[in-house]
Amino acid sequence: MCLKVDNKLLSVCIGKEMVDQIIVLRRLRMFLRNGEKSERVFIGNRPGMFIQTSKGPEVGVGRDEPNDFKVLVDYISDLFDTVPTVIHTSPGNLWLLTLYRNPLELIYIPAAKQPLTYEETQLALTSRASTVLQIDAEIAPGLLYTGPFGPFNKLKIETFKWVTVENLVSMAETCEEIYAKNVKVTCDRVNIFVKHWMERTMDLFRCLIVHVGFADFREVFMGLQRFDIEEEVECTMDDEVMVIQPGTPAVRRNDGRVLAGIVAPGGRLIILVF
Repeated sequence: MCLKVDNKLLSVCIGKEMVDQIIVLRRLRMFLRNGEKSERVFIGNRPGMFIQTSKGPEVGVGRDEPNDFKVLVDYISDLFDTVPTVIHTSPGNLWLLTLYRNPLELIYIPAAKQPLTYEETQLALTSRASTVLQIDAEIAPGLLYTGPFGPFNKLKIETFKWVTVENLVSMAETCEEIYAKNVKVTCDRVNIFVKHWMERTMDLFRCLIVHVGFADFREVFMGLQRFDIEEEVECTMDDEVMVIQPGTPAVRRNDGRVLAGIVAPGGRLIILVF
C-alpha cells in the first residue's frame, strides 16, 4: 500500500514507482461547498462523506488532514490486513513519514516547485528505515549535515551539491548503493572514501556513482596498493548490469573483497565492490 500526496491531495494507492489510486481524502467542507451528491459513511467510528468521481472514490472525514488521513489509512489497513510500505510525498508534506513506524520499501520525493528545507531533508534522511530513498526535489542551498543516515539499502539523490566525503562515508556504513547524480567531489576526496573502505568500516557498501568532472582519476587510488582487473566481471546494480573490463584499476581488502573504479562518460566515477 502506498500513501501519496500530489497537488495537495492525499490518497491511498497501490504500487511502488508507478501507483494506482484507491481513494482520495478531501476536506469535508469541499463536499459541502461543491454541493456534490454524496453518501454518508463511517470510516472506523468516524462519520464522513463518500463520493464516486470519474477519477475514483473520494472521502471527507474532517478538517485536520494529518489526523483524518491516518483515520482513513488505519481503516483501510485493518480492512485489508496490510500496512503502508511506500510513501510518495513532497516538500511541505514530510509529516507523512511520521504517521507509522514500520520499515518501508520506498520513500520517493519527486521534483517540486519549492525545495526541501533543512529540517525536511534531515527528516527524510533519518526518520524511517526504507529499502530505497529517492529524492528528486531540490534541497535548499547551504545545507551542512554531519549526522547519521538511514538505514537504507539504496540512496538516490538528484541534487547532492551539499555532500561531503564525510557524508558519503557515513552513508556507506549502512547503505549498499549510493547514486549521487549531481554531486561534484574531487578525486582526492574519493581517495579518502576508498581508504575508509579499506579499513572495513563499510561492509555493506557495494556501489557509489558520483560526478568528479574531468580529473586525474589516478588520485582515487593514491597511496594504495592497486592492481588491474584481469578478467571481465559483471555486477547488477539498480537493475542494470555493469561490466568491469580487464585493465580496470582496483584495490583488494584483507578480507578478499575488491573495489574497482570505472570512469564513465560525462566525468562520472563508478565505484563497485565485489
